[in-house]
Amino acid sequence: MQKKAQVTLYFIIGIIILTSIILVLYFKSEALKSLFNKQSENTINIPKELIPVKNYIDTCLEKTSQESIYQIGRSGGYSSPSEDIYIDWFTENVTYYYLDNKSYVPNLEPFQLE
Repeated sequence: MQKKAQVTLYFIIGIIILTSIILVLYFKSEALKSLFNKQSENTINIPKELIPVKNYIDTCLEKTSQESIYQIGRSGGYSSPSEDIYIDWFTENVTYYYLDNKSYVPNLEPFQLE
């Protein structure tokens, strides 16, 4: 009976330690995000009247960027694949890179810096 109690005690202590570590890491990352946002606002020197406009633009830019990245990821790296390099799979257009001994890998040249 004593061994079961010991195992239960170690299990509870392990859960408490794991939960504590997760909470510390979460609050640490949130504190760093908050500090970064405050520092970025201070270094830009935006007038107080324009801070709501800046926040709106930042929110819009972040939302649009995330949607774009998600869409490009779903379409295999193409923003709008041509009809000969994808197949319809349920409601998605699945892009393929190699079919019938022909490569359809996207060209990176337009995106590379000189």
